[in-house]
Amino acid sequence: MVGGLGTPTHSAVVDFLNSEGVPDLFVSSGSLQWGDDPEAKPYTFGWQPDYEIEGKIIGQYIAENMPDAKVGLFLQDDDLGVDSEKGVRQYLDKQIVAVERYTSGNTDVAPQIAGLQAKGADLVLGFNTPSYTALSQLVAMKLNYKPQWFYSSIGSDPELVGSLLARFSEGAVEGGGALDGVMTSEYIPGVDTPDNPWTQLWQKVWDEHGKEGELTNYRIYGMSHAYAFVQALMAAGENPTRDGIVDALEQVGGELEGPQLAPFRYSADGHMGISGVQLVEIEGNATSELTPVLTTDIGDAPIEEDSSGQADDAPTDSGIPEVDPAG
Repeated sequence: MVGGLGTPTHSAVVDFLNSEGVPDLFVSSGSLQWGDDPEAKPYTFGWQPDYEIEGKIIGQYIAENMPDAKVGLFLQDDDLGVDSEKGVRQYLDKQIVAVERYTSGNTDVAPQIAGLQAKGADLVLGFNTPSYTALSQLVAMKLNYKPQWFYSSIGSDPELVGSLLARFSEGAVEGGGALDGVMTSEYIPGVDTPDNPWTQLWQKVWDEHGKEGELTNYRIYGMSHAYAFVQALMAAGENPTRDGIVDALEQVGGELEGPQLAPFRYSADGHMGISGVQLVEIEGNATSELTPVLTTDIGDAPIEEDSSGQADDAPTDSGIPEVDPAG
């Protein structure tokens, strides 16, 4: 299993996969449960930065650069919201004036946005999926509520959110530039960086093998998973086995090449994914950097500027990774 999508959906199958000894690689969700307890889930590995470390890095940035902000939290009522809030509160506990939660599937978020407005939150941190970024923006427009917005990485793709906003408003709101000025986090380069060597590789792959549409950040996300999976197979040797792939990732997973801005945290003691993010501000369909790549771990691990050089990694000329078998 590669790239199983979503916290609630993957939670329904993760125990079965592990009981059957199926390698469950690079879950497409930032929940802590994919990597914080390898003894309980020995075959499962996270991939993207978990929600707690993303919350920590965002929280520290706001505490240092916006110490007078009255912070409101807009949270999905599951692991996404719980883990993110845990990270944010390490740095912003005293600045938080309101917390509003929504249940995925309930599209009426007017009470939550009105609640944030009533408490005077002038900076809203949204840890939510793209549909709820669009919904929260639409409601805020109706309420004439204009805080500074900071959305987590999973909810801030400008192209997708713009299209959702136009659809939800039935064309009343133009989707283009909907997230101008919004702050967010990134952990792989996207379509807004066409000169990046990884983006150029993905563009080449898409031009040769894509069938419809253009290269998008979600297609880049999938190809980045695939690139990591190829390396796992190569590290497992000529005759890979289920346990061999797991052992290989535990041995060399922290050294995998790829577009990730910070190294993976794979080891025998932890199966957590990418170790950090870079904070940026959205400008149209592009971004400008607010911070260098910052790394940390769950709990009280410090936040540090990444010194690994991972963000400067580039693919081989052929685009095919070069990996020696582990062990």
